[in-house]
Amino acid sequence: MSFWILTAAYYLSLKYLLFSIDEWSLYIWSSLGTLIVAMPLMAVRSIREEVFGFFGRGSFAIGALISEEAFQFLGLIFSIFAYAIGSVTLVSSVGALQPILTVMLIMILGALAPRLAKELNERTDRSSLMQKGAAFMMVIVGVYFVS
Repeated sequence: MSFWILTAAYYLSLKYLLFSIDEWSLYIWSSLGTLIVAMPLMAVRSIREEVFGFFGRGSFAIGALISEEAFQFLGLIFSIFAYAIGSVTLVSSVGALQPILTVMLIMILGALAPRLAKELNERTDRSSLMQKGAAFMMVIVGVYFVS
């Protein structure tokens, strides 16, 4: 419950800020704030070792990290611009489509690259796909009622 309250406060404050600054400035200030909060965490030895150890896992892990960060950047920029021109409620309800896309990607991954799905501990047997299909339908119905 606290997550949703804080998320709603974040979205409302983001919309309010967009009345006084442009989208790129908001992104830069948000990134700077994230950096200021994250840098002291590097003082913790276990966190520092985990961060530096990640780069020793090979090019596949680094490629996955780069692609994740690229998608994160694009998603954040697109959402900031959407909040600038649209309703907070409507733009936030689009975020509810993420589980649908995740389920679709996992199902495609299971069909095209079963070995990778197995490495990610994603079950792609018939009962799991049925469960994911039911979750897919529930999310669609929920998004319809929220919108």
